[in-house]
Amino acid sequence: MFNLNGSRRKLIIFTEHRDTLNYLKDRISALLGDLRAVAVIHGGVGRDERRKIQEAFRFDQDTLILVATGAAGEGVNLQNANLMVNYDLPWNPNRLEQRFGRIHRIGQSEVCHLWNMVAMETREGDVFVRLFDKLEVDRQTLVHASAALVPEHSNEVQDRRHRHVDKVLQAVHERLAREIDYWQDRYFHLQDAMEAGKQPRMQPEKARRNVEDMRARLEQRTRELQAQRNVISSPPVVVGGALTIPAGLLAQRRGEDTALFSADAASRARIEQIAMRTVMDREVAEGWLPRDVSAEKCGWDVTSTKDGHTVRHIEVKGRAKGATTITVTRNEIMYALNQEDKFRLAIVFVDESGNPDGPHYVAKPFTVEPDWCMTSSNCNLEELLTKAEAF
Repeated sequence: MFNLNGSRRKLIIFTEHRDTLNYLKDRISALLGDLRAVAVIHGGVGRDERRKIQEAFRFDQDTLILVATGAAGEGVNLQNANLMVNYDLPWNPNRLEQRFGRIHRIGQSEVCHLWNMVAMETREGDVFVRLFDKLEVDRQTLVHASAALVPEHSNEVQDRRHRHVDKVLQAVHERLAREIDYWQDRYFHLQDAMEAGKQPRMQPEKARRNVEDMRARLEQRTRELQAQRNVISSPPVVVGGALTIPAGLLAQRRGEDTALFSADAASRARIEQIAMRTVMDREVAEGWLPRDVSAEKCGWDVTSTKDGHTVRHIEVKGRAKGATTITVTRNEIMYALNQEDKFRLAIVFVDESGNPDGPHYVAKPFTVEPDWCMTSSNCNLEELLTKAEAF
């Protein structure tokens, strides 16, 4: 078989066994009369050698056939070929899809063909029959969805769309009809004034053009809305995609500071709760009356009062033991600068067992107002703790 450019098409043959692979290599090489025409990949081929064989199969015109075991069945791009043969079948039918995925992938410009060789009345044949049974079940499921679920959903969407369009269409007609009536009456009044020898500030022609413009807008908007009533059931089209990766996770993978990242949201919440409880207990122990205001979004977490003393506004930061930074928002920094002596930054470290270390109180933790474009800032804990003071 040849491509449109006259070169031979390339073929991939998968087998489960090393002995079968060697057998196929020898027979095909003898048939073609060229040992270079057949390349092989199996579990005994090293990574570097495997890469060289893949490159030869992709770019060498003389290498026409690749015989491989499961070692080439996943994570390999062989889309320069579009012909595949499964000489024998794997026990797991999903691996058939993995094999076919080596050639049937994004960027493939040719129609891909797959042949499965099956010996009847064998275990391999039973696997293939089981695969067909599974595909038939999937097909029946899709038939049911197409015959029942899809029309039901489509009718629901159409009914919702029709109600929406009718509502908008009625509102558009009412609004533009009022505009048309107004300018039409205006035109007649201006025309009468002109005939009476008066010189109105607006010429009748201007009012007439407004009427025509409004009518044209009404016709155009009506056509647009009527077109929106037509809902067609068709396969979805993916226009783009995005992968969001937390910055802290990237830092963890790079071996950098991971204090900003915790894979367990429950652990972060637990640390914050322990930190809040620790600060509240300390305030009470020192004779203050603390109140949790974190849900009120006032710029700090605890308001603490005591007769004869200035009220304290405390921002609580709970961090895992060993953390080196904390993150503060721009609003928290601004509140700290505005509150001055009232503001305290309370830092609490929590170990894996839930034991707290702190609170460490820092008065006037910030000295510089953040730039207007900054939303948050990371602060070095070691430097902050040098400003920590006793209660």
